[in-house]
Amino acid sequence: MIPHTIGSLFARVATSRQEKRALVYNSGAMTYGELLDAARSLAGVLARSGIVESSRVAILAENNALFVEAVLASSYLGAVFVPLNTRWSLREVKAALADLNCAALVFSSTYAPLVQVLVDEGAAPALLVGDDVIGGNCKIVSPSEKRQSRDCDFAPAHPDAELPGALLFTGGTTGKAKGALLSHGSFVLDAVADSKDQLLYGSESVFFSVAPLAHRAALSYLIKVLLSGGTFVMESHFDEESFLDIIEREGVTAAFVIPAPFIRKVAAAARSRRRSCPSVRVVMLGGSDVSVEEMCLAWEVFPNACIQRGYSHTENAAHTVERIFRDQFDPYSFDLHGIGLPRLFTRIQLRDEAGEPVVSGLVGEAYAQSPWQMLGYESEEERCQDWIRTGDLLVQNQDGSYSFMGRVKELIKTGGELVFCSEVQDVVARMPQVDSCAAFGRRDDVFGERVCIAVVLREGCELSLEEVQKFCSGKIAGYKKPRELDLVPEIPMTPTGKVDRRRLVLGVTAGESEQFA
Repeated sequence: MIPHTIGSLFARVATSRQEKRALVYNSGAMTYGELLDAARSLAGVLARSGIVESSRVAILAENNALFVEAVLASSYLGAVFVPLNTRWSLREVKAALADLNCAALVFSSTYAPLVQVLVDEGAAPALLVGDDVIGGNCKIVSPSEKRQSRDCDFAPAHPDAELPGALLFTGGTTGKAKGALLSHGSFVLDAVADSKDQLLYGSESVFFSVAPLAHRAALSYLIKVLLSGGTFVMESHFDEESFLDIIEREGVTAAFVIPAPFIRKVAAAARSRRRSCPSVRVVMLGGSDVSVEEMCLAWEVFPNACIQRGYSHTENAAHTVERIFRDQFDPYSFDLHGIGLPRLFTRIQLRDEAGEPVVSGLVGEAYAQSPWQMLGYESEEERCQDWIRTGDLLVQNQDGSYSFMGRVKELIKTGGELVFCSEVQDVVARMPQVDSCAAFGRRDDVFGERVCIAVVLREGCELSLEEVQKFCSGKIAGYKKPRELDLVPEIPMTPTGKVDRRRLVLGVTAGESEQFA
């Protein structure tokens, strides 16, 4: 394996392009030279406070320069960086810090009140790097002190590539989030595998993302852009107007839109301006299925771009990639659930409930394997040596590509029959009154579960359960028809852009509900 870390490779790249812009964010920008200096200053603070190889450094920050500095500084020292989900509650942050034995916490001022509570309760790590926190038994270094600190005065660490370099949390859509341990080498190999992709990376790349850097997809893009000498543009919150402003101002060449339905808001804003964004070469739509309408809206805004879809996990990075070019797009044969072909060095195997391989054309649970897969979960003693079970249902098409059919836990078992959420959604989504929808199952005393559908209506439209069932007749089997309709203002999403079915089941989204006995 390659004896390098993200930090050591970034130091090499930055040295040769000191004046080039590396980061653009809401409060400013940094060149490669400035970012390297800031990362080394932070590495010096951490090292002089006892952070060494394999120490754990937690990060609690939105998409900003401090987050990136903390990743690079930790990696420079051969330490393990641990991004915390900024949407977690105090209880969840406390639990994570207690379980992981983090030696330091780097945080932005946004989360100072939360960190102050940790300090007051004696739950904070021994070293804190951030502002507006006082007291306790912790050593606290403010950002101004960090900037004045002398740089790390030694060469970057070159730990064993198989040692943990990061601990990233899964989305936790099926319960408590789990920490996936990723080696130093996994990030390097993942970047090397895509190093020749000049559409996304390279010195001319200007990559824009609003997805949280605490998640592997956005983090991987950040690392690949920086190691290829490009410019990474980031925001913490999505707003369609500022999204277009940034693309125009920065000359963005690649844009990551998650979840995919956000493209509707971007298109509406672009129409009001009567302008498009010709600089963008690739638009990545992720987190959910992409409809024909959304594909067309994307090209309306980004006329020169290809559209990229894919399939990935925290545990294994990207598995598959598909790029669709405008002149090759056929709306009549378009596969709504298509996720493309496996990436270089990635293997996918589909298995049935007994763990046996299924033949091409049949749905099976996906098991994946790659050189950059996780070492294992923090909570489990055994490390991954072979295939990783994804919990996703895929089908392999005749051309070798794959289509995503849903999660194993997104199957609804009603009256002994299994119903895919996706097949119900596909039909209901074709109704003219429906803007977006999501199928899910609720407990039923008679059938075990009943099929439910949550619908966001188009403006000025109305819809009844009877109309939904009538529309579904002849298109799907009778037992697959929704028996409950929830009219909701929006489909709830997880931070990674997937439908949050737990909230739908609990009825957390305010709306009207209509049942069929």
